[in-house]
Amino acid sequence: MTISTATLLAWCRTHAGSVVGTPAVLGHEPKSRLDYDALGSATVVACWLSSAEALQGRGGLASTAARVELTVRLHRNGVGDAIVMDAIEAALLTATDALVMSFFGDIDVAGAGWFDPKGQTRGPWKAETGYLSLDNQLNRVATMTVGIVVDDAWVEAL
Repeated sequence: MTISTATLLAWCRTHAGSVVGTPAVLGHEPKSRLDYDALGSATVVACWLSSAEALQGRGGLASTAARVELTVRLHRNGVGDAIVMDAIEAALLTATDALVMSFFGDIDVAGAGWFDPKGQTRGPWKAETGYLSLDNQLNRVATMTVGIVVDDAWVEAL
């Protein structure tokens, strides 16, 4: 087996698409507002590969397991008066919760690995919120790291 990044990203994008609508999901980290303004959605989700590493103590005599981390970030407009910002916060939390529930409901990642929400191979799943400026426009974001374990990621030559 090898790590199929395309399969892992497709799994992530499929779940995100079920939450915010398929056209509003990017497979890369947005670098400008142009990356997602054209999507025309209030909430945009971006999924991309953050890291991959060998896991000690997992795998067999002839293979090595890996942990692949995807970054998933939900974006919303981050500008408005107090009432608008309250609505933005509520919508961001609702979308984040729905996406996490979707991930938790599909531990087997399209046969390519398994989602590690409780952190058996590193810290447990968590999301952090904050603000991100793209092209001088403030965005309210929720960023999460999704850890996926790929057993037998690499076969070792003997």
